[in-house]
Amino acid sequence: MPVPNGHEFELKLELDPRDAGDLRRHPLLAGAEASTRAQCSTYFDTRKNALRKAGYSLRVRSSGGKYVQTVKRTSAGAGLFNRPEWEVPVEHDRPDAAAIAETPVGEIIGADRVGKLVPVVESASNARSGASTMRKARSSSSSTRARFTPAGRNGRCTRSRSS
Repeated sequence: MPVPNGHEFELKLELDPRDAGDLRRHPLLAGAEASTRAQCSTYFDTRKNALRKAGYSLRVRSSGGKYVQTVKRTSAGAGLFNRPEWEVPVEHDRPDAAAIAETPVGEIIGADRVGKLVPVVESASNARSGASTMRKARSSSSSTRARFTPAGRNGRCTRSRSS
């Protein structure tokens, strides 16, 4: 099995939007510089959801005119996640076959079926993040307001439909 080019450690917390101000004012985040970036994420799978059934997700995200393809093990809900991920810059908003071949997705669907991947969900969002330093550890907070639409339903993502 291909070796991941990264490992994601992520703590996802559920937060009532009414409490977001309290979080931003927390002493651990005091002085954190926040930034906002628009991004569009498109998730791909086979028509029979082979990736989801195997426990993987495949996403191409655009932000600032650049595209990044990410494969990772899936997980649901809030909690602490420690999972492998394969992330690579790509030239367009469609999955890159050569990069997929270097991930478990290539083994799941086979190299000859990469062209059969279809967009299943699009998410347009403005991600707001900030970081602060606490002792020697880096702490960050991130919040995202997203709008999810079935792919191809003219959501807020503007897809070039390149191949």
